[in-house]
Amino acid sequence: FSTTEDSAAALIFYSVYRKAILLALEDEVSKDVLHAFTKQRYSTNVCDLWFKDSNHVVWDDLRTEDQTEVRKDVIQKAFKEAIAELADSQGSSVKDWQWGKVHYHQPRHMFGGKSILSFFNLKKSGLAGSLDTVWKAHFNLSNEGAPFKTVAGPAYRMVVDTADFSKAQFTIDTGQSGWPKSKHYSDLYEKWMKGELVPMLFTRQDLVKNTEAVVTLLKE
Repeated sequence: FSTTEDSAAALIFYSVYRKAILLALEDEVSKDVLHAFTKQRYSTNVCDLWFKDSNHVVWDDLRTEDQTEVRKDVIQKAFKEAIAELADSQGSSVKDWQWGKVHYHQPRHMFGGKSILSFFNLKKSGLAGSLDTVWKAHFNLSNEGAPFKTVAGPAYRMVVDTADFSKAQFTIDTGQSGWPKSKHYSDLYEKWMKGELVPMLFTRQDLVKNTEAVVTLLKE
């Protein structure tokens, strides 16, 4: 039950999970409705309830009038299709399959969508975690091109010892500056990816000792 970046098991599990949901619904709703449903971030909460019931009505394929499919039928078909697709995309050796190859994070600047300004974006990195793990890293099942790309998660983390605030620590998935030329634009990214924290200076003594610059506001 650990979705590490190098996990083949996590990759197989979520590939089958997504495929089963799509197979269960494709006979019951239009492509547009299917896309809208799976794009909704919390649609998986509903889907999880289906998986608990082997005879839930959603598993039955309405296109086969002479039989009633159950959970096992859909999951077995989903498994075969998912494995075939993974073999095409990540190679024939399961040892080379990795969750982080498809489940990745790339912080993007608001102007980074323009190719001429793409250097504003941070590098693409494989990421651990998933929908309901301690390291929350949600993805969009409706995205055909990158269904497991991270779209939501704990961008900011903070740990505070309320008995001693001077021991507080934090991190954020980029840096503390929004200006791309600043050395603090992305200097926390690697630490965030590793789950590391940096000191959050609290006392005036620590702040003065570690001052890098002073901004003075002058009244004209």
